[in-house]
Amino acid sequence: MKNAREMLESSLAAYLDEGLELPKVVDMSELSVEVGFITLIQAAPSPYLKSTKAIRKNVTVPEWLVRFADREYVNYSECLAQVLEKKLKL
Repeated sequence: MKNAREMLESSLAAYLDEGLELPKVVDMSELSVEVGFITLIQAAPSPYLKSTKAIRKNVTVPEWLVRFADREYVNYSECLAQVLEKKLKL
């Protein structure tokens, strides 16, 4: 149990890096074991992802929103990255 989170995060990151489909979510009540126990492990694979290279993306933003953002000196790249991580629950 000591390193379960790190191991899970590393495994999930490997799946993501290699473009593999993540294992299907299973209801815990459907699981059973002969010996031992089942537990939940919270994990965030983002620190383990290999590629941290930034990729340029063009986006279309409403003009009124751009005016507000520019007044606040919003960093569009940072903002988009944060929103994507939140939306994807990474």
